[in-house]
Amino acid sequence: KYCSPTRSSILSGRLPHLVNEQNREVWQAGGGVDLRMELLPAKLKAAGFISHQLGKWHAGMSSAAHMPTSRGFASSFGYLGGAEDHWTQRQGPGVDFWEGGPARTKNGTLFGDEHFAVAATEIISAHDFGEAKLFIYLPLQVVHEPVEAPEQYLARYPDSEFSTRRT
Repeated sequence: KYCSPTRSSILSGRLPHLVNEQNREVWQAGGGVDLRMELLPAKLKAAGFISHQLGKWHAGMSSAAHMPTSRGFASSFGYLGGAEDHWTQRQGPGVDFWEGGPARTKNGTLFGDEHFAVAATEIISAHDFGEAKLFIYLPLQVVHEPVEAPEQYLARYPDSEFSTRRT
């Protein structure tokens, strides 16, 4: 029904019903991927990779141990939950935008997925491929509610009679 079981399955290598089928809220105890499960970036690290998480996490945040950098990623930049406004990064009364801590200087400055394109480009440009292999995990927020898009993309489909599909 939701995307976090699939995301948890990809990260853990387990079927959704074995890892995160209940889809609890990510801040609730037991939400996200069980801490006893080793995730993909930890396995890749053992194989000589440096892994970075960008975009939507939604795989647990009820403790520091659930956070992306505690699960094997060298860095993390994005959303911890789901359904954040793409322009302000707000969900309800709060802001959900993180880069090792609250990304206060970045939220509200770009359309969400544009932030991740910039960050991915910077990571790739700065990476020493002679030193280690690179893995970037980038699940984009744009396919999730709320349905929003920058004007330059909306302008590509001016005659669409289905506004939601156009967006």
